[in-house]
Amino acid sequence: MKLREIFILLLLIFNLACEGKKEFNTVTRCVEEITETGSTCSQEWRITDIDSADAKPDIAIDSGDNIHIVFDKKYVTNVSGNWQKFIVFPEEFKVLDPTIVIDSGGNKHIFAVEYIDDEPRRLQHAKGELGNWNISIIDLGEDVRWYSANLDSKDNIHIVYSGLSGGVSYATNLSGQWEKYFIDEGNWGVHMDSVIDQKDNIHIAYLDKDLYLIYATNSTGGWVKYVLDKGFCCEDGLFGPLYARPSITLSTEGHIYINYLSEKYSEYNQALVDYKYITNASGEWESHSFPYYGDFDMPMVIDSIGGLHIAFGSGSVHYLTNSSGEWKHYIIEKGEKILQWDSADIERDNNNNIHIVYSGEDGTKYATNR
Repeated sequence: MKLREIFILLLLIFNLACEGKKEFNTVTRCVEEITETGSTCSQEWRITDIDSADAKPDIAIDSGDNIHIVFDKKYVTNVSGNWQKFIVFPEEFKVLDPTIVIDSGGNKHIFAVEYIDDEPRRLQHAKGELGNWNISIIDLGEDVRWYSANLDSKDNIHIVYSGLSGGVSYATNLSGQWEKYFIDEGNWGVHMDSVIDQKDNIHIAYLDKDLYLIYATNSTGGWVKYVLDKGFCCEDGLFGPLYARPSITLSTEGHIYINYLSEKYSEYNQALVDYKYITNASGEWESHSFPYYGDFDMPMVIDSIGGLHIAFGSGSVHYLTNSSGEWKHYIIEKGEKILQWDSADIERDNNNNIHIVYSGEDGTKYATNR
């Protein structure tokens, strides 16, 4: 064997060995804070390689502050003290938009839209613990494309969804069997998010067929909905829709916060982006613009003292927060390899530490400042 061939063989063996070690490898990294005068290294975060897949991730944190992550057909957790990975859905399944929630008994509930013939069809539900999954189809009577799932204080499931045929619907197994209700019949709803308050009332944010931002709730006894923002349509000759998935969260006082992205176009077709959040914390709905913006979906959580925390992927991984009283902007991972459109998710633990999961060309990763 020639020297060159030996070198190539050794290099291949080395790369394979490194690839095997990369999974669950954790490094401590000083992240950059972006300011008007430049950037500075101001916080240390731990970054863990989770998987080589670049599928949309979702994260949940249990009452013991253990981490639970889903993406593609996989589930990853550190509940045992070490990272473990499990396959949830069968290999033949093609699933999209997995979501994980944890009930009061510690069981994991994983939801995902199953694709059949490359079309979104039915909502799959996997319930279980560390590899022992009971998988069932939630029969909603129609194909499902967009959805948001939550559990109430008694572990009943609440799902808000919209199918390809249009309309925004709500389903729950509260009575022991699935019951369905129309929230916005005939109005095509997309990119929805929902949250449940301490009284088990449902609060929903979604975009309607006109791409207006809609807030709906059953907190008054029946379903009511409000148009919170119509975008910039027809103002001063500028027009444009709202787009991207709105993110909704509740403060400990029960105040609602919804963030969303708006875009308008000038007469020269130049895109002008306005990233906002709207809240009823003052007793009335008030919208606020952000000093920074990202592309598409920007999930948000609120901490126990009212600080907002936002993550998004736009080439790099960005983290925004006003927990100090003013907005600050951090780059968790710098580069051009992070996907947009659902590429990141964020949660906070009982001590207000932040946990972010994101995906890109280098796979799925988990970051925390804990």
